[in-house]
Amino acid sequence: DSFLEGAGEDLHDLSAALDHDDLDYAVGEIIIEIVDSGMMENPEKIRETLLEIFRYCLQTGDYASLIKLIERTVQQDRSVTDEAWQIRNELFAFFESDDFVEEILNGLDTWGKDKYPDIGLIIRKAGKAFIEPLLDRLADEQNLSRRRYYLSHLIELAHEAKEPALRRLGDSRWYVLRNLIQILRKSGDATVMRHMKRLADHPHPKVRHNVLETHLHFNSPESV
Repeated sequence: DSFLEGAGEDLHDLSAALDHDDLDYAVGEIIIEIVDSGMMENPEKIRETLLEIFRYCLQTGDYASLIKLIERTVQQDRSVTDEAWQIRNELFAFFESDDFVEEILNGLDTWGKDKYPDIGLIIRKAGKAFIEPLLDRLADEQNLSRRRYYLSHLIELAHEAKEPALRRLGDSRWYVLRNLIQILRKSGDATVMRHMKRLADHPHPKVRHNVLETHLHFNSPESV
């Protein structure tokens, strides 16, 4: 408990809870009772404690607790102190960091399919930070099931993924273009159609077919 010194009796009680495999409850209580209380004797120590817990969740695949942490961190509560907001923003920055994103996506291999739903929920909650890494992995993944997993989550984030997808339309690989077009179609933004013209005569039929489907989706004159 040395790293909790100066944080108050409540934190020591919660630390004991951690030793009894009640991590999700303990983490939630730490976030609610300490960060938002405005009664922090040692904010830096509390911040480091929370980050240690986040890292522990990552290392052990305890995504259920991690999801609760993300939900609690992003809640908009204007009643908290400026000091609490600063800590909260630093925690949110952790959820958007390259190391966090990489560790979550590596968890697909480390923990297997049982963790796919939880990892998917984290992707949806963290959002933008995952888009570029997912696009990278989708382009290079050899496993069909995994490609579908990446694509399904990119489609769910299609609105945010639109600009990153547009920047990749110069890729020479037909299967990459096919996936990018699907994401762009699901973005719901008809302005993507002006970028489809350069792909309309693509040598691969599946690319051309997806371009046509996108024209039809947006009722574009090109489809008539």
